Amino acid sequence: MGRRKTVFKPPVLKDRGGDLSKDWFIEIQFRDPRSDELVRRRMSAGLNFSLANNDDTRAARREMAVKLIAELDGKLKTGWTPVADIESQLTDGLEYHQLAKV
Repeated sequence: MGRRKTVFKPPVLKDRGGDLSKDWFIEIQFRDPRSDELVRRRMSAGLNFSLANNDDTRAARREMAVKLIAELDGKLKTGWTPVADIESQLTDGLEYHQLAKV
């Protein structure tokens, strides 16, 4: 009997030591259904913005990160993968081009 494979690892905030001049991101790891390998992705949408006061910006970034991590964690627990989103976009694009030819 072999070891169970990890389906995903919880999302983690990588805040670059709190440095606001660098891009912060959330790192997720999930099992790609096509290759059956654990894949690492970085997501930074909505995390990198600036305000006048650095303390407010740091707190605002962390607050946004907590929301994004909770959302990603919920999606991953239901079986979602970023690969599924990419495949659906490609499928939609192919269908659009096929309909446009008619």
